Amino acid sequence: MSEPSAAHGPQPPATPPPDTFGGRYRLERELARGGMGTVYAARDTLLDRTVALKVLRPEPGRTIQDEFLKEARAAAALKHPGIADVYDAGIEGDLPYIVMEFVPGETLRQHLVRNGPMPPVRAAFLAAEVAAALEYAHRNGVVHCDIKPGNILLTADGRPKLVDFGIARAEREPDDGAIVGTVGYIAPEQIMGEPLDGRADVYGLGAVLYEMLTGDRPHAGSDLTQAAALAQVSPPPAHERNAAVPLALSELVARSLQPDREQRMPSAGALAAALSTFLDSQSAAGSRPVGAAARQPLGFERAQATTGRPRRMPVLALGAVGLLAAVVAVLGAVLAFRLLDGGTAPIAVPQVTGMRIDQAATRIQGMGLTVASPVERVPGGEPLGTVIRQQPAPGNRLARSAPVHLTISAGP
Repeated sequence: MSEPSAAHGPQPPATPPPDTFGGRYRLERELARGGMGTVYAARDTLLDRTVALKVLRPEPGRTIQDEFLKEARAAAALKHPGIADVYDAGIEGDLPYIVMEFVPGETLRQHLVRNGPMPPVRAAFLAAEVAAALEYAHRNGVVHCDIKPGNILLTADGRPKLVDFGIARAEREPDDGAIVGTVGYIAPEQIMGEPLDGRADVYGLGAVLYEMLTGDRPHAGSDLTQAAALAQVSPPPAHERNAAVPLALSELVARSLQPDREQRMPSAGALAAALSTFLDSQSAAGSRPVGAAARQPLGFERAQATTGRPRRMPVLALGAVGLLAAVVAVLGAVLAFRLLDGGTAPIAVPQVTGMRIDQAATRIQGMGLTVASPVERVPGGEPLGTVIRQQPAPGNRLARSAPVHLTISAGP
């Protein structure tokens, strides 16, 4: 099972790749297919070992080497036990490829699909390990940007390894106009195209931990515009979705998922330290261990990573409750409209120019239309995230579920 990408739509039929890359890497079988390319198990005939080889999916209008070279440079510089190693990169014909460490085991996504929610202590341990690896990457100036269960591998000894830095970028580097990430795990600031720092990965990891504990993503949106609206609301607390989740752990998840990054856990290292403290408390209370690996060091100095004891925060603000009530009202109105017209009458495109993207998405979807993805961003004098153009124009009538194309301001 794969998560929907924010940056890519339906994939065209794949052209069969060559049997061998770089004169030495012989493809054996397909492992996974994603928004940016396909990963194969391959044999390195020179060193006689199995490797993972990722081939970029060509995309019209984009220089195909750019993203792969970015991934290779970013990932090859990172040497950490919680990050899969990068061995080599190159171009075979017109297909860029990258050669990575082959990690026997399964993805966290596969594990969750097969087994459902994890015991809280096990989930906290895995999240702490991933947070430690992210802290290392962030200290080296790299933000992953696509933390999700499909990008976390579980090794044979139960440890997580982070893979796929395909859309990684340097902290605070200028944005290129593309909205990247995966719906359900993407931070609000990524959706808005703001400069990123490590707190975007903290949000993604918070969403992963929420899913490990409850079996569901924190928000159920299936496209980017739904994610934009839902990301402004705190999800139901994890301990309300699963009574086995301790309150202390639920509060850590809630703080990691704060829509305002200034209110979020301040760094991956701080999250790792807080999770380690939680695990220590569970061990002292006599909770069942999660394996020998669970109590090994997390690979960072807690004194450097901790920025203060997390304060208790309400997990649902009154404003969120009000927004949810408004959404229920809108859905009720839509249902009544459909009952009256049979769901077949053309729908007038609403006026959304000048609104924030989340407000525009809510209004368009409330009318029974959809917002085309991706949403285009261009420089402008309006505030960041303001809708500056829409197509078709207001008043045009469309069939139910037809898309409305929006252009938003990237800021002055």
